[in-house]
Amino acid sequence: MKARLLYQFPGTISEKDGVSPRAWYWPHGKDDCCAVVYVSDVVAYPSVETLSLVLVDPHTGNVVKHLQSTYHFGHIEELHLAFDSVTQNWVLGDVELQTDYFNYHAVLRVVRDEPDEQGLFFESFFDEAPNDDATNGPLFDFSTQDKLCTFLLQKSAPSDWDTPQILRGSVTLDFKQRELISLLYAESATTCRQERGVLVIALKPQRSQWAAQRQQASDSWGFVLSMYDPLYQEKQWSETLPLSVPAGSTTILNQGIGNDFEWLGVNAAAIIGPPFPGNPNPTWCAGMTMMDVFGLERGGMGHTSVQASLIPRSVSALLYLDAAGNILQTCLNPLGLRVQLARADEMLVGVDLSAGRWRLWNWAPIQETTWRVVLSLDPLVTRAHVITAGEQEQDGLQQTFWLIEELEQMLRISKRDVFTLKEVDTPALIRHVHLVEPQLGAGSLDWPTEIDACVYQGKLLISGVDENQHLVLYQVE
Repeated sequence: MKARLLYQFPGTISEKDGVSPRAWYWPHGKDDCCAVVYVSDVVAYPSVETLSLVLVDPHTGNVVKHLQSTYHFGHIEELHLAFDSVTQNWVLGDVELQTDYFNYHAVLRVVRDEPDEQGLFFESFFDEAPNDDATNGPLFDFSTQDKLCTFLLQKSAPSDWDTPQILRGSVTLDFKQRELISLLYAESATTCRQERGVLVIALKPQRSQWAAQRQQASDSWGFVLSMYDPLYQEKQWSETLPLSVPAGSTTILNQGIGNDFEWLGVNAAAIIGPPFPGNPNPTWCAGMTMMDVFGLERGGMGHTSVQASLIPRSVSALLYLDAAGNILQTCLNPLGLRVQLARADEMLVGVDLSAGRWRLWNWAPIQETTWRVVLSLDPLVTRAHVITAGEQEQDGLQQTFWLIEELEQMLRISKRDVFTLKEVDTPALIRHVHLVEPQLGAGSLDWPTEIDACVYQGKLLISGVDENQHLVLYQVE
């Protein structure tokens, strides 16, 4: 396979604290463009950042649109991008530290065709300030449809001992209607959206029977699965999973913005599952892991996910669920950290970090209770991702997937057989380019799975950062 540089984006990308705020909207139809919004050329004091929106033709690498604004009034920590097909509007969602009061705000903006008198190409239509000393963020879900923007926003609790709220917001793009209501209380969450519903995985404090009998507070952490309609107006079911780890003597999860969850050893991921035979309703595959780091010195604080993966005490689950919340199949293999899932027809492929090393595996959830093949990746791999074509890209039985491996000085990209996990072509090497670090480390359960890549018309589009700190877009075929 060969890798071709499609485009090098203007500006030096920000990697403040190892995080680069950016968001991609990948092409779906044959005439769609790649769209990316990103922060570059950051000056810490006085606070100045450049916010750019670029549309690129994925066939030629030509720029269709380039909008750029100098941003003087805050630090952007997290970006999201959506496109409303009815209004033809690009919509930005971000969490930012506004320097007037040094508070984290959640802000939604619609993109203008022309900049205003201040040189800004966006217009704010929602700005949620924090309550008291509580911070906002992250955004767990962000989507637009029929002139309506829907999102999930975490608002941290005023006290470290309280559980944060997750708010459900909806705002019309004509600025006329706005709603913000409390959906649930959780330390963190991740979502998986289908056309007819959204699966929410939430990390919540739990109170054991022993603690309840002694009238004590929550003494463990666990996962709760819930199903909502696409607008989060109705909860269809909710189930607490029978797995947990001790909470420790102090609350270390509720730290507001900046809690990257890496050293906690808590991850979750969910994707759309394969159709169950004889049942037309949607399904999900969900994987969750919790390492018991709380008994370590300093409560496990300061460990990386590689170090946390060496801890033998853990609980995990890999489930195949139907639309009613019934567990159709449970995988018996224990999961590692930083789990990521992808589906190719009826097969599931995944990567995780176990005992300090990345693994690649596959699972047939309809027929089997254990992984079919497990491969240990090169010990020098520092990050791994799997990706398959989306449902609109699939043509019949999909038998291959892409494995993206990051090494110290290059990216290694291979196309593999979904059943055997063997390479089907010579891997492509992109030298002196590394993946952009996940920006969702502020509290999202699926923070390790963020990957700037998609499969489009049988080719892989992947973004990274070159040795000169430029954001770059490659095509692999």
